[in-house]
Parts: sequence; C-alpha cells; structure tokens
Amino acid sequence: MTFASDDSIGYFDGLFQSTIFSYPLVMQITEEALKEFKKIYEEDYQEKITEAEALEMAQGLINLFSIIARPFPQKQSERENLEEQNQNSF
Repeated sequence: MTFASDDSIGYFDGLFQSTIFSYPLVMQITEEALKEFKKIYEEDYQEKITEAEALEMAQGLINLFSIIARPFPQKQSERENLEEQNQNSF
C-alpha cells in the first residue's frame, strides 16, 4: 500500500489548508500510540504498513476528530445571552 501517493490525499490536503480549516492541525503522537495504531490497522486490514504510513494515517485521523469535535459557532446574541446567564448565576 502506498498511502502517500493516493490521489485522494491531494484533495484532502487542500481541504485542510483552506481558510475554513486554518487553525493548526498538529498533535504529537507518542511512539507507543503509533505502535498501537499500526497493530490495530494491521489486524483489521491484514496488511503491513510502514511507520511513516502509520504516522500519516494516525495524524489524519486525529485531525479529522479535532475538526469533528469542535463545537458549532454560536451567534453573537446567543453568546451574549450565555455570558449574561453565567454572570447572573454567581
């Protein structure tokens, strides 16, 4: 498997570099976590991958989850109401 040469990679790189996703998408992956990711991948797909491929895939997965896990932006009025409620609760 040559994940780095996959045609879809260029599409997603461009997507993550757009202005919508301009925040940093970098998170350190420990060696232990990378080994676990590689083991799980190889068990699920019965395919050996290199450390570099595992790192690329794991980082992509982390980036995806960091995007999905972000809260929806609130409208200014909703934010002001929440701030007012928080101030009144003390």
